[in-house]
Amino acid sequence: MYSEGWPCKFEFIRRFLLHVLPRGFMRLRHYGFLANRHKAQTLSRCRALLGQPSTLPPRSPKNVVQWMHEVTGIDLTQCPHCGARRPRPAPAAAPLAPHGAPPRAPGAPAL
Repeated sequence: MYSEGWPCKFEFIRRFLLHVLPRGFMRLRHYGFLANRHKAQTLSRCRALLGQPSTLPPRSPKNVVQWMHEVTGIDLTQCPHCGARRPRPAPAAAPLAPHGAPPRAPGAPAL
C-alpha cells in the first residue's frame, strides 16, 4: 500500500527502528561455511567431503578470443563465411591533444 507524502514523524521513527538491532546482537550476512572468519578452512573441508581436490588449480587469464574458442568452439579470428583469417586490428593511435590546444613544436618545453 502506497501513500502520498512522507509518513508522520512517529511512523518514520518506528520504521527506522525496525532496522536497528538490540544491544549485543550482530547482523550476520553470511554464516555457516560461508562465514568470513573460517571460509578457507570450511571450503577446503567441503571440497574434501565432496571428493574434490583440496586446492583449486591456478587460473590463467584468457582473452575473449581464447575463452570463446574454448567454450563454444568458435574461432573469432576466422571469417565464418569463407574461413579466411581476419586481419588483426591496428594498434590504437596516440591520444589527440585537447580540443582547441595548438600543437606543440618538437623540443618545445611543456607548459
